[in-house]
Amino acid sequence: MTAEDPVLSTPRATVGRYGVGDALLDTHQRSVTVNGTTTPLTDLSWRFLMTLLDQAPDPAAPETLCREVWDSPHVTPETIAQRARQVRQALGDDPRAPRYIRTIRGGGYQLIPPVEIIEQPAPTALAPGPNRRWQGQLGVAAALILALTYIAWSRINAPAEPKRTAPRLTLASAGANRDGPEANRAAELIRRADDYRLRGVFESNEIAIDLYQRALAAAPDHLPALIGLSLSLSHKTSKYDYSDSYAAQAADLADRALVLNPDADHAWAARGLADDARGRISNAMDYYQRASNIDPNEPRYLSNIAYLKQVQGYLHEALRLETEALGKGPPTFFADFQIAVALSLAGLPDAADAWLKRAEMLRPDNVFLLGYQVERHVEEQRFEQALELLGNATVNLNDHDFLRGLALLGAGRFEAALSAFREGQRHAQARGGDCLGCVALLARAQDPEAVTALPALKRRAQQGIADGNQWPYLHVDLALLASAEGDPSGALQHLEQAVALGYRDTSRLRMLRRLGALPAELDLSPLLAQIDEQIEAQRALLEADPALTGLLKPQP
Repeated sequence: MTAEDPVLSTPRATVGRYGVGDALLDTHQRSVTVNGTTTPLTDLSWRFLMTLLDQAPDPAAPETLCREVWDSPHVTPETIAQRARQVRQALGDDPRAPRYIRTIRGGGYQLIPPVEIIEQPAPTALAPGPNRRWQGQLGVAAALILALTYIAWSRINAPAEPKRTAPRLTLASAGANRDGPEANRAAELIRRADDYRLRGVFESNEIAIDLYQRALAAAPDHLPALIGLSLSLSHKTSKYDYSDSYAAQAADLADRALVLNPDADHAWAARGLADDARGRISNAMDYYQRASNIDPNEPRYLSNIAYLKQVQGYLHEALRLETEALGKGPPTFFADFQIAVALSLAGLPDAADAWLKRAEMLRPDNVFLLGYQVERHVEEQRFEQALELLGNATVNLNDHDFLRGLALLGAGRFEAALSAFREGQRHAQARGGDCLGCVALLARAQDPEAVTALPALKRRAQQGIADGNQWPYLHVDLALLASAEGDPSGALQHLEQAVALGYRDTSRLRMLRRLGALPAELDLSPLLAQIDEQIEAQRALLEADPALTGLLKPQP
């Protein structure tokens, strides 16, 4: 087959595998194999690669990629470029000397090698014997299970995303509006909204919110619409750094869903996410546990609880729960990353790095992974590498601006650092929140606007704590604000409270001290010794627990 031959004269649905140069593309597993290494792709990455294949040998224009990959015209060039980088990473392709994907000047991407159909399914016999008929039925069931597992594995959402199970998300569970054109219209809107929500992109999440709202306008008591909208609004707070008010709306919607069906596990999980997004850790764990009690076979509920146990500093218990979740099904979207962070906090760097590599390979679109990678660079004083990572990012969270400012401080670029902190606060305010660390560093530099704003920000953060926010990192931010006010004893009190709530990240505290975010006169030695003692106790539990052997060994 030459590059000019029409690639898809055979319908793609009937093709099992394609050859693209030295790469093998498996349509059943949605994976690429290069030099014996197989890498599964996320849904968006697979769509991207298949769109290039559909268009080959011609380039795929940006508008084609927007339509076929994201099903939306509102996708930024940066988002497309990030997806291209992730597919290239799976292929082992160097954009400076590409072998598989060429960037087209003016936009678009093109497959370089000719595409070859390697395998098509064998024709089905007209009259299969009893054994073959049974095998065929098993094959269909296995394919269905694989498909559902892949959807659950590849969805991009905050830690509380409940599963999509057809029997629970039908009109039969919608309450009052089960029949009629309004319910049918709502069901179609919800199907489209679910698709957008699960893409894990801010623009798609916004489209999902609009579609869910339209579904509820047509059928106000539609259970899946209430749950879907609750999840999307919680994501807006937890994943995209918008105001807590969206998570508060999400809690109200989940409560309405629970009135309709108190036995809906995914409604309890949505309620948990709404509190999780606002730092109400104890409440969130209770709701996740209710969901797990209803459906004990769902691994995500356990993984959600594990994450919050990790935040509370119970690293052994967190990893026990992650192990139990792994025994119930494929890793949840955030599991690899969460395990890596817990192991790193426990002082087990080799095991942590192995799980982090898995997260980087399998879930490069995890929105929290970038911040973690950048922070590690800053902590290890690799400031230019941190800035390079942020420069290539397609998602800009509030913490990213703060980290950019810290990296610039470490690199000696003081004015640029202040500009980054100002930009971080502007971004946060546009989303209905604040970048407390940004304002604290600006105030330490005697920025007049930050000095004026600081007391009000401090009061709002303290009000959040009074309202139930148990997030230990909030107290670290308050310590930065107290330091900016020239109150080292107040800063120490907030750090002590952070440790009491579960804060265990000594590397970040040392980094903040080294870069001047915490004052030199603040003696951190007793606090760091306390954390180290707690970490030692957790590490001893981990290493003595035979159930965790699989987590502590480096993973392939």
